Amino acid sequence: MRLFKVSSIVRLVLMGAALAAALGAFGASAFARQLPVAPSTALTERFSVDHTGRVIVGLTRGASVRALSAAQELGGETVSTVSSAGFAVLEPPKGVSAEQFAGEIEGTAGVRFAQPEQVVRAAAVPNDPYYAQRQWDLPAIGLPDSWWNPPGSAQVTVAVIDTGIFDSHEDLAGRVVGGRNFVAAAGTTSAWRDDNGHGTHVAGTIGARTNNGIGIAGIAPQASLLAVKVLDKDGTGAEADMAQGIRWAAEQGADVLNVSIESPEYSDLLDEACQYARSKGCIIVAAAGNSGTNRVSFPAVLPGVIAVGATKQQGNARADFSDFGPELDLMAPGTTTDGDQGVGLWAPVRNVSPGLENQTDRYAQYGGTSMAAPHVAGVAALVRQMNPGAVREQVEYALLHGAKDLGLAGRDGFYGWGMVRADNALHALTPADVDGDIPGLPIAAPSKAGSVGGTLDVVTDQSDVYELYLSAGQRADFELDVPAGADYRLKVYGKGAASLANSTPVAVSGAGDPVFTSYATDASGSCYVRVEALAGAGHYTLGFRVEDTDAPDNEIPGIVTLAGSTTAAGTLDQSGDRDDVYRVSLSVGQGLTATLSGTEFGADFDLWAFSPQAASVDSIAALVAGSVEEGSNPEWLSFSVSDAVSGGVYYIDPRVYVGGGSYQLTVEPGLASKLSISAPATCAWSKTASVSGRLLAYAGTPISNRPVDVWKSTDPANPQSWTQVAYDMTDSTGRWKITVAPKRKTWYRASFEGDRSATYTASESAAKTITPRAYLTRPYAPKSVGRAKYWTAYGYLRPKHATGGKYVKIRCYRWSTAHHKWVLKKTTYATNYYYSKYTTKYKKKLSLPSRGKWKLSASVPGDTTHAATTSYSRYVTVK
Repeated sequence: MRLFKVSSIVRLVLMGAALAAALGAFGASAFARQLPVAPSTALTERFSVDHTGRVIVGLTRGASVRALSAAQELGGETVSTVSSAGFAVLEPPKGVSAEQFAGEIEGTAGVRFAQPEQVVRAAAVPNDPYYAQRQWDLPAIGLPDSWWNPPGSAQVTVAVIDTGIFDSHEDLAGRVVGGRNFVAAAGTTSAWRDDNGHGTHVAGTIGARTNNGIGIAGIAPQASLLAVKVLDKDGTGAEADMAQGIRWAAEQGADVLNVSIESPEYSDLLDEACQYARSKGCIIVAAAGNSGTNRVSFPAVLPGVIAVGATKQQGNARADFSDFGPELDLMAPGTTTDGDQGVGLWAPVRNVSPGLENQTDRYAQYGGTSMAAPHVAGVAALVRQMNPGAVREQVEYALLHGAKDLGLAGRDGFYGWGMVRADNALHALTPADVDGDIPGLPIAAPSKAGSVGGTLDVVTDQSDVYELYLSAGQRADFELDVPAGADYRLKVYGKGAASLANSTPVAVSGAGDPVFTSYATDASGSCYVRVEALAGAGHYTLGFRVEDTDAPDNEIPGIVTLAGSTTAAGTLDQSGDRDDVYRVSLSVGQGLTATLSGTEFGADFDLWAFSPQAASVDSIAALVAGSVEEGSNPEWLSFSVSDAVSGGVYYIDPRVYVGGGSYQLTVEPGLASKLSISAPATCAWSKTASVSGRLLAYAGTPISNRPVDVWKSTDPANPQSWTQVAYDMTDSTGRWKITVAPKRKTWYRASFEGDRSATYTASESAAKTITPRAYLTRPYAPKSVGRAKYWTAYGYLRPKHATGGKYVKIRCYRWSTAHHKWVLKKTTYATNYYYSKYTTKYKKKLSLPSRGKWKLSASVPGDTTHAATTSYSRYVTVK
């Protein structure tokens, strides 16, 4: 079972080795030409967002007048004609893009070709000395071909959620527009500068000054950087500070948030903060984590957050330390050599070594998914910068679908969509003005749930269209919340639909609030969702969730029946067919062992067994056994059908968790075993008690010389709380026995793993509870005392109890000579005082009112962790 607990601490993604030796600034490079980062005013107007560019028309000799007249009839205007070269430059009609106008002219008599006019630029590479010598990572993601500031570009801000930024660094001067420190109490606008080095390295990767003749080249050199300090000088921080930082960055209008931070456990607070930032239009990029396991870390694993793994330089292969799994979205460079985060990527860093704190011309190698994430954040900034009208969903779609595929074809749990590519991402962007027809506006992160929204009017803007990519075997559920008084309809068009006019919807829903429909596909591709206003107007929200479909072979009741000793084989793929379900009939008194082997390296398969009561492979209540070995290790499980469960058809489920590949499933029937357990209900505090039982075959025959494991828990409802305390070998009669010493209420259960030869199958006992009695000493009293004279009665109680009265009760009995018995004459409560780490001292001032023989005893009530107890008696003679 993969369970997580909420943690209040997040930690810096591991950076590996210490800083590399400090390096001095390089001189000017031999590259003399400057990168064209700012176009002329004329080009800015010519290719502005509103103007969209001009169209070049190739003309047939002798037909130029007729062709240009036809173009003018369509609303175009001739800007110039170059007769010697046989082409003309046309201005499209207002409101028509160059692409659309070129398509209308194409095929007109006298026209050889029609194409949108493009911007050209001088060929150059940056003169930053590290670029040519050490920055292999930038060409790997499609730079410098996409590395220029085109006409109509926008100002973009990237928030670095990290240890702060050392803005005085020579390669970051002028790039940081401000920040805030959330490590300090209540957050401050001061002291946000980096005191660790990690945040500066991340910021430099994203936005270091480029083509300035020093240091490195940044991925998005025109972007502004916002320093959001949520980690201290040691690289650690609290989730509350991190959540505040994410929210604050979104409120400041940041376009992209880079979070090179990881935590192994889910946090509602961080989830809400990330969803808030996304609602503000922020693109959130996070490091997948550096544990080398198939568990993407938080917050990268959260819905809508782009999770980034790390590759090494050689062949773009995944770095050994990089976490992976089905939630992984993209890969980016993270280290130079395999498995060594220290030999990583070069970027600016504040040198915090003694004596060098104030030097600014420092660079170092850091490695890890911390360094991979800012590559994606930088590309996201480039895409948004060069497409000012693009919304968050478009940029996310461009990042994912512009990636270079690695590993298995399509998306997989080992590489996500593949290596981020700046050049492809810019071409993958779909213009926002096509939301009225197929393909519409892309919805990003297709394996996750999310929502989009818009405003419709039955008169002026009747519909919005969205594109959602689905892998084979996936289903998308859509839910539409409509404004009060309006009537909206939801239509879904399948893979291959070309336009609304020429396609038939595969699902239609309407006339309700909310509106709900679903679409499933057996082949990878895009589906298209149309939100249509039939009456009224207002804002709507379209929610979506993508899940695997329940194909016959990956859902109960399965397709294959196993009988006797059987070996079955199959192939699974995390991005497609994730389950195979097999049926096997068992009677009471029988059992089964199953082994799953042969999975490919890098893949992770699990093996589950479900009872006849299971309705699906998600029926946790019907789960009877499971095996979740890490990676490609073989899986093995065993269970018995005994008195506690019924006979019938059981379901064996090999399931892929990461990657894919072929497997072999071996099933061996065996004899059921029964395991009993007994234990005393209570025991003395800090004393021992015996837990014992018998291991028998279903028919009652003792099973000797077998190991029985004993487990304990103080929170039995939590599967992760059970820990093994001991084991014992059964004797000739099948008996076993261990000794325990509980100090609070504890549950014990025993388990028999079963024989891998399948002679006897695994079984588990019921749980038994032992509640220790509190340790309570008798109250101190003198042997004799005068009548009505006061003394202090005291004693000790374990375990330690809270300070206060009315917990330890002292009863005072006087011997009655007339009735020959002890008669209760006085009851009082002692006050508790902490005495040591484990012990409470109780005391009470007492006096006894009459002469004679008295008996004193103390008692405490039971609670949720300990049983009630009464002390031995103390005797006093009153004179």
